[in-house]
Amino acid sequence: MSFTPGPWRDRGNRIVDKDENEVMDCEGCNVWPFKKAEDRQLMVAAPELLEALKVASEILEDELGPTEQLLQPEYIRGIKSAIAKAEGREP
Repeated sequence: MSFTPGPWRDRGNRIVDKDENEVMDCEGCNVWPFKKAEDRQLMVAAPELLEALKVASEILEDELGPTEQLLQPEYIRGIKSAIAKAEGREP
């Protein structure tokens, strides 16, 4: 799955990538699709959050031994599930 790499920026009626290419445009929309500003902020941060989650997953797998991984499976499953969902895969 390929998505527009981050970072993304909020430019009022559109969201753009680092090169100012549009990721989402609402020019001429009567209503912006986000009802809360916080939802819009989360979308803008999504590429960086996904990358941070991938790094955290690698660190956990590298640093935790097999026994420690078994003791904290909900964290590891949660991270892997969120990454899969963001990449359009079922966890």
